[in-house]
Amino acid sequence: MKVTLIEPTRYLENGSLLKSEKLLFPSLTLPRLASLLPGNIKTSIIIELFEDISFDEKVDLIGITSYTTNIHRAYEIADEFRSRKVPVVMGGMHVSMEPKEALEHADTIIIGEAEESWPQFINDFQNGTNILDLLIYGEF
Repeated sequence: MKVTLIEPTRYLENGSLLKSEKLLFPSLTLPRLASLLPGNIKTSIIIELFEDISFDEKVDLIGITSYTTNIHRAYEIADEFRSRKVPVVMGGMHVSMEPKEALEHADTIIIGEAEESWPQFINDFQNGTNILDLLIYGEF
């Protein structure tokens, strides 16, 4: 199984995506989520601020974290993967605050801190639970 975890960038006022070569305060969210995955899962992390997303790469699951500042880009990414029949799970501050909105763009959402709900979701997903039965993890 292959999981790709994505931290989207955000749009600038001119409509282009923010890109950079350095980051002063890196988020530890995606490395933390990757560390919670079982060893038999191949994981990649994409921080879109530094690299482009390959929508053609074959993956079994996309995980996206987001804040309000990058939620529009996060939803675009989620919608693109879903149009390619790749299941998408989303979490983060904005998703936790606006779960109904997020469910319009993701197959599953994780609300609140993911330390407990993320491993349970992955276990259920690996064991073949229908993605439509995995709508919300965390307290709604």
